[in-house]
Amino acid sequence: MTEGLDGVTQTVEPATAKSIKAAEIPVVASYVSPPIEMIAQAVATKFDDRTWPQWGAKLADDVVGRLNSELRQAAFLGESIPKIRKRFEKVAGLSRTSPERLARTSVNAASNRARAAIFEANKDIVDGYMFIATLDSRVSRICSALDHKVFRLGDPDTPWPPRHPNCRSVMVPHFDDIENLGERAAQGGDVPATTDFETFLKRQDEAFQKEALGETRWRAWKNGVPMEGFATPSRELTVAELKRLYPKQMAFAA
Repeated sequence: MTEGLDGVTQTVEPATAKSIKAAEIPVVASYVSPPIEMIAQAVATKFDDRTWPQWGAKLADDVVGRLNSELRQAAFLGESIPKIRKRFEKVAGLSRTSPERLARTSVNAASNRARAAIFEANKDIVDGYMFIATLDSRVSRICSALDHKVFRLGDPDTPWPPRHPNCRSVMVPHFDDIENLGERAAQGGDVPATTDFETFLKRQDEAFQKEALGETRWRAWKNGVPMEGFATPSRELTVAELKRLYPKQMAFAA
C-alpha cells in the first residue's frame, strides 16, 4: 500500500500529503498506481448533482452569461468602450479563478476515488477510512467537523472528499491495531497524528481560533458547541439553525 499511495499524494498539498504518509505502514500490495478505469470513474462521479465535465460546461455557460449581462448593462447605460473593456476584464478575472477551483476540486475527487480502490484492495489489513482535514485557519466548517471521523469500508454513506469547492481534505486508511502513526502537518508545526482539528484548535491562541471559526461560532464553541455541531457532511449550519439546536450555548446571539 505504501507504493500505491505515492502517486495519489502527489496531487494534493504538501501538508495534506504528509498527513496521508503519516497513516501508512509497509504493506505489500498488488498494484502501484490506480488504473485508468478508476480515473475515468472518478471523472464521472457527481458532485452536487453534476459530473465534472458537466461542471466544466456550466462554467463556460456562466462566463458567457456574465459577459452578455455586462454588455446589456453597458448598452443600457450608454457606456464608452474603455468602460465596457473594464467590465469584460472583471469577468475575465473571475473566469480565471473558477477553472482553477474546478481543477483543484476535480483532482481531489479523482485522487480520493483512486485511494478508495487501494483501500478496498487491501481490506484484509485496512479496517476503514479516516477523514483528514487540513489543520489550519482556512479549513472549512464542514471538513473540520469531519476531521478524524472513521467510516467502515464500503459504507455507501461515507462523506468522501471533496465536500465543497477547493476542498483539501483526504481519506486515509484506518488501522484498529496501530497506535502510533507518527505526525501530521499543521499550521505552526507538526503535531501527533492522533490530533483532530478540535484538539488542535484548543492549543491555538484566541486570535487564531476566531480567524478559524468567526466571532459568533467562536463564542458558541467556547460555550460548549462541539466542532461537529457546526456542520453536516454537506453544508455549514446557519446561526439560526445553531440557535435551535443549541439554545443555551447560543443564548448570547439572541
